[in-house]
Amino acid sequence: MNILVTGATGFIGGAITRKLSALGHRVIATGRSERSTKIIRKYADFQQWNICDKTKNFTVDVCIHSAALADDQSNLKQLRQVNVKGTENVIKSVQCRKFIFISSSSVYNFGLQAQKENNEININKLGNYGRTKREAELLLLNYTGNFDSTTVLRPRAVYGIGDRLLVPRLIEQVKNNSMTIPGNLNIKSSLCSIDLLTDTVVEIINKHSGVDAFNVVDSHTYIMRQVFKQMVDSFYEKDIQLKLNTTKYNRFRFGISNAFSKGRQVDYVLGEWNTEEI
Repeated sequence: MNILVTGATGFIGGAITRKLSALGHRVIATGRSERSTKIIRKYADFQQWNICDKTKNFTVDVCIHSAALADDQSNLKQLRQVNVKGTENVIKSVQCRKFIFISSSSVYNFGLQAQKENNEININKLGNYGRTKREAELLLLNYTGNFDSTTVLRPRAVYGIGDRLLVPRLIEQVKNNSMTIPGNLNIKSSLCSIDLLTDTVVEIINKHSGVDAFNVVDSHTYIMRQVFKQMVDSFYEKDIQLKLNTTKYNRFRFGISNAFSKGRQVDYVLGEWNTEEI
């Protein structure tokens, strides 16, 4: 198949590109910058494309839209420009049978309950990043007539080889063989391995049709304190002590919200989200 992957120079888009190439598909990969494209060009025909600036013309079998802005320093206007307007430009630029949108679990109103795909979402209670990803989902639904199949995937805190967000942020917190954490973190949370996400994309391409949204998470939940410790212990190859910080909130955010107070922000980011349904 001919498959377009946006955001191919990023963690998720790059992994999807490599996976599809290994399976024998012809991949057209796009990214905002020409930098850091040497590796991706081994697996795909690369085209520089800032999806915020203009539309293009692509005729392919499948489009996988993973390009996004997930910077917690960006404001709502900046996030909308990439995540909503950029998504609209991609939709208008592509003729394809299947459109797969890599969204995020940040579209959910987190609480103590596990989140199901059909749960009602109050967009006004979402952080800026989650709000713009949800707006992009709703925008895509208005264009479902353009494609034979439209699928929204909502992974939770994607981790794995090539991660540029989660592990680097944890490593930054280690000083003098100890890591400061924002709470005791003895809470359960779902995570999503990059391998699971790429396998899910392949499964959607090969077997799924229709208009659907799916949560994508590992088959079991994690105790976040144990996850953090295992990650930094493995990186430094020694025992790193976890130290509770009661005065300053450390930036461990997977998702993005400056709208929550300190305590609620930890709940929003690391709260229980253990749906295993796909």
